[in-house]
Amino acid sequence: MPKSNTMKQLVLNFLARGVSVSQPAQLYLALYSTNPGDGDTGTEVSYSGYQRQAVSFSAPVISGGAAIIQNSAQIQFGVVPSAAGSIAYAGLRTAATEGDLVYYGPLAATYDLNQGVQPIIPVNSLSVAES
Repeated sequence: MPKSNTMKQLVLNFLARGVSVSQPAQLYLALYSTNPGDGDTGTEVSYSGYQRQAVSFSAPVISGGAAIIQNSAQIQFGVVPSAAGSIAYAGLRTAATEGDLVYYGPLAATYDLNQGVQPIIPVNSLSVAES
């Protein structure tokens, strides 16, 4: 998943300038219909019962020159009560509402949010890599 502009600045300030940064208590997965991009300009989905979900990650593993973490528990969103468009992107944010975008990326496919659908991310299906 690419880093947002906010994350890029945070890392450089911390590593190269000695600027103290606050660690978020939790990261939350948000679903998007359009690409949030580096500048956090995407459209987050909205339907009755939708809310960002807290994510727990495994310890980093080095693979092919990258450090990778994956979700260590299933991530479950609310059931869609009526058709609500589609999702094509996901992003990790620093808060359940508002907050900063940290990482983002496309889903494996575009998924329709039809009535009765419940977006679920199985264990180890969400990966974040640093190379």
